[in-house]
Amino acid sequence: MDEKTKKFIPLFVLIGLVVLAAGIYIIVNHVGMPTRDVDLSGTPANFWLGLWQGLIIILSFIASWFDNNIVLYQVHNNGFWYNLGYLIALCFSIGAFAGGSRGAGKEIKKEVGKEIKKEVGEEIAKEVQAQTLESEER
Repeated sequence: MDEKTKKFIPLFVLIGLVVLAAGIYIIVNHVGMPTRDVDLSGTPANFWLGLWQGLIIILSFIASWFDNNIVLYQVHNNGFWYNLGYLIALCFSIGAFAGGSRGAGKEIKKEVGKEIKKEVGEEIAKEVQAQTLESEER
């Protein structure tokens, strides 16, 4: 690890702790989470609530293990705009988990590719040398 990266480790730890604390707070207090108890006479969920509920879907999922009143999708919504916000947020929240290790995977693939290339080159050199010796013997 180089010196530049080592300088940022405390910052990354602090950011991680803040995100963890915020996640725990959201789970404990059910901040903005969709529930089964919907007041149908109230205003339906809109784009912004869909965006928020899509972003906290992982936290809502965890909270639903402990509270059966928590659901992952607000049924009483205004339709297209809620769904659009929800889908946009899902791309960010779920996509962050899916693409988080992409850079590390590229480095590993590069290293494996170099090793394979080296081994194949050595095998080709051995084969060429064997064919050369064989043709000289004839």
